[in-house]
Amino acid sequence: MFYLKVDSENIIRDCIEYPYDGYVQVDLPTPLPMGINAGYYRYQNGNVTLDEALKAEVDKQNNPPGYNELENRIDLMQKALDDVILGGAL
Repeated sequence: MFYLKVDSENIIRDCIEYPYDGYVQVDLPTPLPMGINAGYYRYQNGNVTLDEALKAEVDKQNNPPGYNELENRIDLMQKALDDVILGGAL
């Protein structure tokens, strides 16, 4: 038996093993999914589901400073290389 803290959008914010005010009692199979309280799982209709779009957003927010800019620069460099090698065929 587990207890979930779920926000107004059904996003799981916390998961504990003891009753606590404001938490919903649920019977979930174990092992629980990794990251169940990371902010990208939803609890709907008695099921825990991974929201891939929300996970991508949360992961992007948790990247170290400068990571997203570096990732964008790598993408631009790859496109430039593709243009040089393939003559813009992509």
